[in-house]
Amino acid sequence: MVEAPEELREVVDAVKEFFVGLGLKPVIDKPQVDADGSLFVTIEFGDARLSEEDFERFVDMLDSLGFYHANGAENQVSGFLMYKRWLVYDEYRHSSTGVTVFIKYFMTKSVKTTVDLDYIIVRVDVPRQEVVAP
Repeated sequence: MVEAPEELREVVDAVKEFFVGLGLKPVIDKPQVDADGSLFVTIEFGDARLSEEDFERFVDMLDSLGFYHANGAENQVSGFLMYKRWLVYDEYRHSSTGVTVFIKYFMTKSVKTTVDLDYIIVRVDVPRQEVVAP
């Protein structure tokens, strides 16, 4: 079993606490090792739907933890006169710990905006051990 470093556990716990406070039940996988040696935890939501205000509060929570929006991509998947839907991938990086939060969600704008969360991946890059030749 892989032991997650404290900075990874703290972010996963904060994300879990936030969504449990909204009445959601996120499914949190055990820490896994990626091919490049980094550790990650996947948090899945099933059919979680958030209001735009709740999603903005989540982003504000990440900001208060020291994360900044590093990258994002969106692709409009449908659009009608009063209805638009985007598939969005966002990336937030911590300013000092090496932790990155990836979020995949669908944003729908019609009469009001909703966010359908698919998953969140919390990842930490573990420094590689440098081999020093004798």
